[in-house]
Amino acid sequence: MGCFSGFEVQRFSARVWQPVIDAQNDVIGVNGNTQNNYINGVFEGPETDNLIGPNIRTSDSIHFIGGGHRILASVWSQKLNTNFFNNSTPYLPTPPPLITTECNGISNLLMKAPSGQHTYLWTNNNEVTNNLSTSTSYSASSGSYRVKTTDALGNILISPQVSVPSNFAGLIPITSFGSGTWHDNNTWVCGRIPTSIDLVTINTNHEVIVGNGLTARFKRLELKGTLRFFSTGRLQNIISNSEGN
Repeated sequence: MGCFSGFEVQRFSARVWQPVIDAQNDVIGVNGNTQNNYINGVFEGPETDNLIGPNIRTSDSIHFIGGGHRILASVWSQKLNTNFFNNSTPYLPTPPPLITTECNGISNLLMKAPSGQHTYLWTNNNEVTNNLSTSTSYSASSGSYRVKTTDALGNILISPQVSVPSNFAGLIPITSFGSGTWHDNNTWVCGRIPTSIDLVTINTNHEVIVGNGLTARFKRLELKGTLRFFSTGRLQNIISNSEGN
């Protein structure tokens, strides 16, 4: 792994502070004005103190703005040369934790964070500060959520945001919980009757019955078990038969 010691320094009253430059020179081994503390694997970055102006930095002459970012990127690209890539080992970024979801009753979505992290913190604000739970999972009925985790080394990882709607129809596949009638909430794992936009599966050894005068609605039905209906019962949409009836 290689890293850079750049020449961007702290400014006090618009002055360049020479001791900081000396320390940076020591680290990269280019003979500053103090004792050499050269560290192997540290490379020289670009000198950026001369990149100033109202179109490059903010009025405090510290932070880059607008086209200043492109100028900064250009001078950095000149330092990312063959010598750097031949003498450094890339340190790949750690991907953010991905949340998996599953139905948790008729109106709740159960969100699960990856296992193996040191700490967990579920939050629903943009600053990722408020603490809703410190477990590996969290159940919510609506809103937008993230999980912040830390690994054993203390590295902080924040997941992409998960938006939980107030209506789950069509979002979470519905599977049969056991045998029963189609229009009984207890027949389905999610505790709700499928709609015309739901992906539905009747599991192996389960028998689901559509009653007289009723219509079984779904977007797609995977039939692993058995589906029966009375003479005036109706089906609406597509059936995929997987060794069912």
